[in-house]
Amino acid sequence: MLNEGYHAAGIAREMKEKGCPLGNSTIRKYAKELAHERGDDISRYRKGPKAGDKETLKTLTAKTVVIKKQDIIKLLWMNKSIESINRDSLYRQYPIIQKLQICINEFRHIFIYKSIPRLYLFIERYKKSEFVSIASFAKGLERDIDAVENAVVSPLSNGFVEGINNRTKMIKRIMYGRCGLELLSAKIMLPYA
Repeated sequence: MLNEGYHAAGIAREMKEKGCPLGNSTIRKYAKELAHERGDDISRYRKGPKAGDKETLKTLTAKTVVIKKQDIIKLLWMNKSIESINRDSLYRQYPIIQKLQICINEFRHIFIYKSIPRLYLFIERYKKSEFVSIASFAKGLERDIDAVENAVVSPLSNGFVEGINNRTKMIKRIMYGRCGLELLSAKIMLPYA
């Protein structure tokens, strides 16, 4: 199968169809080890079970560019570039990424400029978005508009209090059923003493 250009998942699928009792991950792992020993380049990202001869396989593997989810998040949220691909070609191939980038930047500018009008424009623009999750987010902002307006214009945050609440709940879960109220209060107050 390696000679015919199958990738590891394709080999596992074929072997399981022929009645192999091993698990898929075991078959894939063995196929990769065997390909490595033979000096073959096997790609788990290439679609389809076959690629033809070795030259075709090398060409397909060379053209394959893998973009990790964490790289997309870095691009969208932290505006960091992805080394493996050009940003413009990524936007051409996946226009949704550019739309998400624009949406995130508009939302970020609401807080940078502390602008309530930008908040209302954002809500109006995105509450009827073609993307369900963005529309749901905008509608949620609209439902809690008083709190959101306060978050935009106020330099104050309840992040510190929420952090203490999370820490207290974590300590409570760890101690569940083992200790009393006195020990719980001692554990909570100890770092702040």
